[in-house]
Amino acid sequence: MDEIRRVAVGCIGRAVMFGSLAIGCVMIGFSFNPVSAFRAGAFLTLTMVLALMWKATTAGSFLVSLVLMLFGLEAYRPPSR
Repeated sequence: MDEIRRVAVGCIGRAVMFGSLAIGCVMIGFSFNPVSAFRAGAFLTLTMVLALMWKATTAGSFLVSLVLMLFGLEAYRPPSR
């Protein structure tokens, strides 16, 4: 179970990193007006959190096993021919 948790933390960490990079770019784009920059950053961060929570509740067993297979856990890979 520890290896599955490690893979899950890596996947979610990567998603949050790319989302934060995009939010930071939008905030830099609004840097001429700090109020708009922080408002856009707060809205986009809330949107990212809601999207990750929705994805966590609707992820089926197929998606979970697919991610485990793709990230190299040998127990979840189909037998080779």
